[in-house]
Amino acid sequence: MSTAAPIQVTVLKSSRSADKDDRARSVDFVGAFSTQKGKQLDVAKRSSVLKRIVKITIANGDSEYKRKGQAVHVKTFPLLEDQRQLSNYGCPVAVSLFLRFQTECAILFVLMAILAGPQLADNYNRSQARMDCRRSVALNDSVWDAVTARASANATYPAETSRCGWNGLPIQRNLSTSVGYLAWSVGTCQEFTTSAESFQPISASPDGTPKFVRTTAASYCQQERGGLLAASYWLQFVNVILFFGFLVRIRRFQRDAGVHFDRALWTAADYTVLLKGLDRNVPADARSAQIREVALQTGRAQEALGLEEHLYRDLAERGFPASDIVKIEIGRECKRDVVALGALKKLRVREQELTAQAHWRTKHGKPAMGVKMQAEWDELQGSKAEVLQELEKARDAADYTTGHAFVTFFYERRRNELVRACRSKTCLNFLRSGVGLPPLSDPWASASGRRNVVVEAAAEPDDIKWENLAVDDSFRAKQTAKTLSATICLLVIAFACLVGAQVLEQDAVALVGRLGLSATDASSGYAVFNSLITVAINMLLKESVTQMTKWERRDTQTEFETSLFAKLSLAYIFNSVIIPLAVGIGISLRVTRGAWPVTQSWYEGGGVVQVAVPLIVSNGLITVLQVVQPAILLPLIASSVVNCL
Repeated sequence: MSTAAPIQVTVLKSSRSADKDDRARSVDFVGAFSTQKGKQLDVAKRSSVLKRIVKITIANGDSEYKRKGQAVHVKTFPLLEDQRQLSNYGCPVAVSLFLRFQTECAILFVLMAILAGPQLADNYNRSQARMDCRRSVALNDSVWDAVTARASANATYPAETSRCGWNGLPIQRNLSTSVGYLAWSVGTCQEFTTSAESFQPISASPDGTPKFVRTTAASYCQQERGGLLAASYWLQFVNVILFFGFLVRIRRFQRDAGVHFDRALWTAADYTVLLKGLDRNVPADARSAQIREVALQTGRAQEALGLEEHLYRDLAERGFPASDIVKIEIGRECKRDVVALGALKKLRVREQELTAQAHWRTKHGKPAMGVKMQAEWDELQGSKAEVLQELEKARDAADYTTGHAFVTFFYERRRNELVRACRSKTCLNFLRSGVGLPPLSDPWASASGRRNVVVEAAAEPDDIKWENLAVDDSFRAKQTAKTLSATICLLVIAFACLVGAQVLEQDAVALVGRLGLSATDASSGYAVFNSLITVAINMLLKESVTQMTKWERRDTQTEFETSLFAKLSLAYIFNSVIIPLAVGIGISLRVTRGAWPVTQSWYEGGGVVQVAVPLIVSNGLITVLQVVQPAILLPLIASSVVNCL
């Protein structure tokens, strides 16, 4: 539910007394679990607001509320509000798209589940027919005699034998008749023979006796015309159409949202092009060129020009004079500068913290700084002076290029003309040569033909990682190879763990039996254990791939997120889908000596299907936890409970 209550935009302090060591005051998240009724509830509410999307309205009309700490109305996003209003609460476009995707995807899956009803009902009926046959064999000796062909030639066979289609087949007698939710799965036209040592065999019989036998004459394998089977066939076809239609809709919606956002906010990126493939490690501008010439003592410092001046000249030769251009920003090597600025930011934050502590001590009648605090202050000032001196040297030194340039035009029309003029014309030239027309020349090709400049629309300024522009493609290719190698190693570990769990399942079932538990409990536990292995590998994949993708040092945040999404998507698909299927198929082929890639053991306890269910549920729970964000809401809930006691 939405809340609209005035709060103070000030530093939130703990309700606890001042610590003896005079550490900086902060929000007391742990204190939200305090037994002091009501005192921590307000702190928990404020701390939860800090990390949530909110809509702020100034309570008294004072535009200086941030500086003065005046009261404002803070409204959190309502639970049942239209998601199109998310932008009014400071929600990014990507998050809005993600939430809409989750909502529409849930609706789609519910609809697909409804349409799959006839197929599920048909599966259930066939599974029950199989279970009836297993019960008949296990409980009725005459049926067992007929199945194993031990009755006399003139004996009267029970009706179950013709219905089950097991006459003369070496089928086990004591088969499982408890399947639970597995009754809704498809199943196969196979059954376990007397050679199968368990429901999850892992190897073929030494003497070559098959562990599975076909039961094509069984009632649960007969194809009926009309009825549920015909309905399920067409409804599954509709499901496929719905799914692909949903993918097309999401892609179109994503594009429309991006276009709408781009048109709603006009930034410098709308007028700027990015040029890649320019000269690297050359002076960025005339000043840098002059500094280099002076250092080299060539005597040509006055007429030295940098890449910026050459770029103005090249653009003018191609029909884009300087009068059309607002500014050209050359990509410069600045990694050391960025590192120094980051260090300076941390030092200034600590400086502000020490200043606040000194002010608090003075206010309470204590010396501004103690001995330790003064020593830390002096060390901080020395480090700050060194960083500032390093930045001063970097400012006076020559700047060298990364091979990138950002050209900002006065008009978006001119920006678009340059982008269109420099698009690749390989295919178009091939077609023109086919009809006898001369090829179109690349307006950006250099006279020597060595340069391959790429011209494209520029990203938003805050999306660019300036310190990464100096990284070349070969470095990124090596880092990408390392990331893929680490990912493959984790996937191999996941494969080995699943195979090992499959091999040890029989021992686990025997152990559970000695503990007095049923085989069904052992199968369920095995399925949960396998799903936990997959979820744990997924978490390791996320952490490792995220960190190693950072090491690739992409030019923009968008490129980083795109690369990360592509790697994680493939890794998750392999770990959660392909590897479990590969393990199941491999074991089935091994047991049947290459005859059947899928056997009835897939649909028994501990099989591939039962392992997939807890895996789907666990992945869904992780998604729910990401949406709910318990780290934010748990202190608020705990304080509310304590306050009610």
